[in-house]
Amino acid sequence: MNTGVAFVVIYWFIAPILYFTNVWDTAYFPISLTRGFDNTGKFYQVTKIITNGVFDPDKYASYSRLYLPLTNVIALGLAFAAFPSVFVHTFCEFSSRNNSVRI
Repeated sequence: MNTGVAFVVIYWFIAPILYFTNVWDTAYFPISLTRGFDNTGKFYQVTKIITNGVFDPDKYASYSRLYLPLTNVIALGLAFAAFPSVFVHTFCEFSSRNNSVRI
């Protein structure tokens, strides 16, 4: 139930609001897609910023920064938030059962 409600709130309400107010320049691209874009609106070519298999900051600066569709940005943000929250929740939940650890 919580997952379904969170999905509806985030992807049916928050995402369209962020998209149509052009937060993070996302309104120039599709709202949901699995690929990134360059500053001209074309698909991002990672090979243009790689030299011998290594990231090249000079090529990156001359090519473009990576623009992600809004739903990818939200999904990445939620993933990065969810991972450490598991540790915080576990610590808070189980430290209250152990009297030697106080929060």
